[in-house]
Amino acid sequence: MGPADPEAVHAITALREGLRILPVERVWSEVKKILAAEDPRAAVALMGDTGVLRVVMPEAEVGRLSMVLENGAPVDVMLRVAALIGPEIGGFAERWRLSGAERDELEALGEPGTLTPEVSDADLRRALADAPVELLIRRSWLSGDGRPELRARLAAMEVPVFPLRGADVTALGVAPGPRVGEILQMVRDWWMAGGCVADEEACRERLMAALDL
Repeated sequence: MGPADPEAVHAITALREGLRILPVERVWSEVKKILAAEDPRAAVALMGDTGVLRVVMPEAEVGRLSMVLENGAPVDVMLRVAALIGPEIGGFAERWRLSGAERDELEALGEPGTLTPEVSDADLRRALADAPVELLIRRSWLSGDGRPELRARLAAMEVPVFPLRGADVTALGVAPGPRVGEILQMVRDWWMAGGCVADEEACRERLMAALDL
């Protein structure tokens, strides 16, 4: 992006309030196009200089976006939005009439990233059992240092999968209904507490013990 034309900058600054009367879907679409650039920092800085950023995204903190880009994060529009607006997305989502999928994605990205490069293997498996590895990797970019060691461990670790299903509970005589889920959750909690390493046989034994069989 070359130097901004002074006359264009003056015109944008003078007309920025007009953005408030445009269809929000159109403005949101343009914001996403800007953030889809390989490096949107110059464009975002210009939005700040002209006051456009204050109009369209008053909660934006450009420093967070710069941090994510300096850490080497890939082009990821929603990750960049999450970096700009932080974890409180309620007002933002309402103002821009985000789709349910967009809102869910931003809320997931905005959840605190508690994983550190020093996290134990057991805790890493627990995290992988509860959230997609792709989401955990994306969240890592929002940390101060980008956590490359953590991403390497996440990418290398096999995702643990709880080996039992509702059918395993009903096969032991439990009638279909909420009780099946409660029993299954109890066994899964035990599996999680043990670091997600118990195999199917061990989980079945725990299930039978829970049912006094």
